[in-house]
Amino acid sequence: MTAFSIPTIAVSTGNALTMSSREIAELTAKQHAHVMRDIRAMLEQVGEGRSKFGSTYLDAQGKERECYNLPQDLTYNLVLGYRADLRLKVVRRWMELEAQQAPALPKTYAEALLEAGRLAQERDKLVEEKRALEPKVAALDKLASLEGVHNLRSAAQQCGWPERKFVNRLIELGWLYTHSVTGRKCAYADKIKAGLMESKNVEVRRTGYVEGVGQPMITQKGLAKIRTIIGDVPDDDTTLAAGLAQKATPRPFAHRSGAIPT
Repeated sequence: MTAFSIPTIAVSTGNALTMSSREIAELTAKQHAHVMRDIRAMLEQVGEGRSKFGSTYLDAQGKERECYNLPQDLTYNLVLGYRADLRLKVVRRWMELEAQQAPALPKTYAEALLEAGRLAQERDKLVEEKRALEPKVAALDKLASLEGVHNLRSAAQQCGWPERKFVNRLIELGWLYTHSVTGRKCAYADKIKAGLMESKNVEVRRTGYVEGVGQPMITQKGLAKIRTIIGDVPDDDTTLAAGLAQKATPRPFAHRSGAIPT
């Protein structure tokens, strides 16, 4: 049966390089069983638990076998009792592994210039991304610092949108609907329940009488949320499509579940 190709180098959870007992056995021309024995004796002497370094591999027959993965200090400690030439092989192998882990440095002046240019491009990209985000962060911070509730006109101004486009967008998103009888804008109950909107009772003077109506208001929580959803105002006025007009005017007493007509 063909032997399995099993890596002999492992990386611990802390991303520290380790050397397996199998590779130590190969470098020192010792039987793996003997190296395992030496490792157990060493771990016991230094007060380290075996399970911390224990691992497994598949042999040529596909059977699972035990092995150990040791960090550099324990590897050196192990081979101190071996012959000098064998110790040197292990030390040189560790130097190779560390060199493989280290980032490659430019070898020529041209390579150094290319690397410097690449790093400068990455830096400039990060600066531009940060610069692009700063206005949005500042706007959200400003919204978060406001208090109270806002009517639709005030909320539109805070978000930097024309009032008509802002209202149409809220309808499209399911925050508002147009009452089919009164024609007034109303807040959906799920948005009120979520603390994003309120319905404020106001008095409207009519000819010969005063009428009490519900005015949709956006809370500070709702203002911050809607700003992150709608972003900047679009250039064209396409927020209220044909399908939106139908959605904006539900039938009387047939509003979607939880809606509160006012």
